[in-house]
Amino acid sequence: LSLLESLVIPECPQVTDIGVRCVASGASQLTELTVTGNARLTDGVLRSISSFCPRLSSLCAGQCPLLTDGGVVLLSQCSKSLRLLHLAGCSKVTSDGVAQV
Repeated sequence: LSLLESLVIPECPQVTDIGVRCVASGASQLTELTVTGNARLTDGVLRSISSFCPRLSSLCAGQCPLLTDGGVVLLSQCSKSLRLLHLAGCSKVTSDGVAQV
C-alpha cells in the first residue's frame, strides 16, 4: 500500500471507517480518494485521512450522509494539499461548514 496513489471504492455498503483507516494508515502517498455513496462512513474517516494521507489532493465523498461540518472543517485544517473536495448529497454538511473550508 505504500505506493498507492489513487483509491476508488464507491457504493460499497460494507465499507466502514475502520476499513478506510486500515488502508489510509499504510498509504501515505495517496493523492486521490473516492468513497462516494458509502453510507456507513462518518467523520472518523475524515480524521483518518487527515492523519495518514498528507498528500491527498482530491476527495470525493458525496452521498455519505453521516459526514458533518465538524469533519469537513477538521479535514480542511489538516489536509493542506487538498484541492478538490466533492461532498454533494452529504445532508449533514451545511453551508456553514463549507464556508470554513
